[in-house]
Amino acid sequence: MKNSTKILVVLILIVMAVSFTSSVFSRDKGRVINEAVKFGEYHADYKAPFVVNEQKKLILDVEAKLESGEFTLWIISPDNESVYEKKGNSFKQHVILDVRKGTWYYRIKCSGGNNGDKLIAAKNGSYTIQGTLE
Repeated sequence: MKNSTKILVVLILIVMAVSFTSSVFSRDKGRVINEAVKFGEYHADYKAPFVVNEQKKLILDVEAKLESGEFTLWIISPDNESVYEKKGNSFKQHVILDVRKGTWYYRIKCSGGNNGDKLIAAKNGSYTIQGTLE
């Protein structure tokens, strides 16, 4: 494995750990999703859970700006159905979703596409996701 690949993997793991930690510690305020990532080159495809204890509204604010590549966010219900999807390389959106009790997931994919079997990283971008239950 090349050194640059090892560094990229380590950086992705750090981003995921910080994101998970910040979402765990902010749950007492109703925040269940809290991500802010800025990158030079980045590839991610992961899914993270959040728990809804009763019928609520998920207030979701999403912003993405990428010089090249594409960012996609899904909100996935406890029935494994996508109830929200936003994709693109530059957007800002505020949305309110009805959510019910259960374990929900958000999935993030950020990529520059593929060149045959090789994945290409998205370049020079950032994204933020804030999700709060009310």
